[in-house]
Amino acid sequence: NVSPEKKVDGKAPSFVISAGIGVTKDAAGNFTAVPNMAAQIVDENGGSVKAYATLQEAVNAANGQTVILLADTDITSDGLTIAASKSITLDLSGHSLKAANTNAGNIKVLGTLTLTDSTDTAKDGTGRGKVYTDTPYGNGKDKVLIAAIDGGTFIMESGLIDAASFTTDNAKK
Repeated sequence: NVSPEKKVDGKAPSFVISAGIGVTKDAAGNFTAVPNMAAQIVDENGGSVKAYATLQEAVNAANGQTVILLADTDITSDGLTIAASKSITLDLSGHSLKAANTNAGNIKVLGTLTLTDSTDTAKDGTGRGKVYTDTPYGNGKDKVLIAAIDGGTFIMESGLIDAASFTTDNAKK
């Protein structure tokens, strides 16, 4: 039994035991495994902070911290917004984040978002984590999948963004 904050060989051990399981630390310093979670906030040392049922809730609560995706997640209906006051790292952690190239279903970055995938150790897109869409293009209302707007900053360190291979009209574009 290793606490999520205890270092092993100078590194925080993985605290995600299976997809969708997060770890929350209470005020007394006790850790609890929480099922059906979409995202986990960790501090700068990799220590567990709190697990959240939705990615947007985790992003809203984080600032200067890393948000780890705990399971494949679909944001095509509501999208994801990084507020102007926020600076976060999103670690795909080998999971897929399905977005849409629509105004409602894309990722809007007004603050700072750094995208990474901890399974992409070569930092060349060969890890398992990705942001993708299967929304067809061509309706005249298309939006970019990740939009840094109004002074927002998007930094991609690792992972994969796939904005076309899943679309039915990819061969026409």
